[in-house]
Amino acid sequence: MTKVAKFNVGGKIYEVSRSLLERYPDTMLAKSSSKQWQEDSTSEIFIERDGELFRHVLSFLRDGHVALPVTETKKRLMLELQYYGVDSVNEESIDDNASQSLQCGDIYKKTIKGFNNDIRFLRFSVKCISEWSSDLLNPTLKGSESTKHVEFVRETGDSMLSREFISGCNTHLNKVGLYLSSKNKLSIKGYEMFIIKTYSETESKD
Repeated sequence: MTKVAKFNVGGKIYEVSRSLLERYPDTMLAKSSSKQWQEDSTSEIFIERDGELFRHVLSFLRDGHVALPVTETKKRLMLELQYYGVDSVNEESIDDNASQSLQCGDIYKKTIKGFNNDIRFLRFSVKCISEWSSDLLNPTLKGSESTKHVEFVRETGDSMLSREFISGCNTHLNKVGLYLSSKNKLSIKGYEMFIIKTYSETESKD
């Protein structure tokens, strides 16, 4: 028998010392490279698994612990170790802090994006309420004449015309009995104009 066994894992070639495999005699790796199963000790043993992840399997077998890069997760490595027959693995011996940090970063970015959207919705809602309240100070306007147009420059393109934008603004406007009518948007010389209505108006709400 040669001192090393050759494994072709998903197209990637690894040479593993037999002394390492002998430390884990009950694993699939040790059994497949034994005299009983491998007639030619110089031949490659093909395994249809993830070749990139296999190097972390070997790191775990050599050291009893492994630190994973951001591209791998503890769950994936645990499944691989299980496949190769490595039993009684202590999950604490697998460090996936890098991956966890990346996931936290993604959550942070999504949270900040949500906050920024809320600010946009709130600012425009305040403008709508200000426009509407100006009617209350003008006793000459009555009934349907109190329907207001609120205009704003299209600084962020079509995103401000989306249902998400209208719905986000209405979350705030509904608290004071107003809503934006997405059905009645107007466009005049580069400005987009929404119509503000009250619940009491005869036209149905969008």
